[in-house]
Amino acid sequence: AVMMRYKVGVKPSSAAGVRDAVSSGDFGSTDVNAWTDEQQKFLVQAHQAVPKDAKVKEAERWKTVAACVPGKDAKQCFERYKLLREEMKQTAAAPAKS
Repeated sequence: AVMMRYKVGVKPSSAAGVRDAVSSGDFGSTDVNAWTDEQQKFLVQAHQAVPKDAKVKEAERWKTVAACVPGKDAKQCFERYKLLREEMKQTAAAPAKS
C-alpha cells in the first residue's frame, strides 16, 4: 500500500487541495493507535479544509479527512479529533499559573 502525506509547506484550502497536496511517504510506526506529529498535523489541516456541510453526511466528511491522513481511517481520525478537542478544552479551562 502506498502511504500519502502533504508536501512540505503546502497549506490546502479545500478538500481537493488537500488531496492534491500529497506525496509518497513512510511513517514507519507499526502501532495503529500511535499518531506521528506529521499525521496529527495532516489531521488538523484536513479538518480545517473540509468544513461541515448540511448536504454531506458527517461520515462522508470524515472519510474525506481520513483520505488526507496517511495510515488512518475515518474512525481513527474522528476519535483523535475528539481527544484533541477535549485536551484543548481542559487546557483552556485550567487556571493560569503565575
